[in-house]
Amino acid sequence: QLIAENTDSQNQIKQLQLKISSKLNFMKRVIDKRQNNNFEDAKRLILSSVDENDMDNIRSLIEDIRKDESNLLKKRSNEIDESRQKTINIFFTLFVFIAIILILVYFVVKLEIKLRKKAEETLVKSNEELETKVVERTHELAKSNSALQREITEHRRASEELKMLSLVASKTDNAVIITDKNDTIQWVNKGFEKIT
Repeated sequence: QLIAENTDSQNQIKQLQLKISSKLNFMKRVIDKRQNNNFEDAKRLILSSVDENDMDNIRSLIEDIRKDESNLLKKRSNEIDESRQKTINIFFTLFVFIAIILILVYFVVKLEIKLRKKAEETLVKSNEELETKVVERTHELAKSNSALQREITEHRRASEELKMLSLVASKTDNAVIITDKNDTIQWVNKGFEKIT
């Protein structure tokens, strides 16, 4: 999986497969010569410089592939570490953001509760003041009503007395005159009219 996306590594593996295949063919020829009892030709083939060069090339390719895989592994490991660090940073930033929002919500709710309590206290105080005013006004109205009842009673009594005096004044044969402050005559009875 490390070299699946790396074309250089894939080419190196193909070269290695070709060289290994070539080496296996070479070894097969050596084995065939030995099986045919041709030990000297087999010995010559084994000691030839072609054989050494092939093995050096195979070793070099294997080492290059290992280095590339190691570099790719380091690169992927670094990418994973960076990705992990980014994820941690995002998580931490999100956590801080949520914490700030929660703190703001807490203070807004606390302020709202404080304002509601203050409004409730004001409302209770207003209700108490209103009840006190209602009691005072009721008491004043009761006093006014009593005074008005006394005035009505007094007015009725005076009216009755006036009716009675008016009846007496109108029925008597004696002269009766009613004047205002300026001595202007306001009313006279029949007894006065008879005399004059």
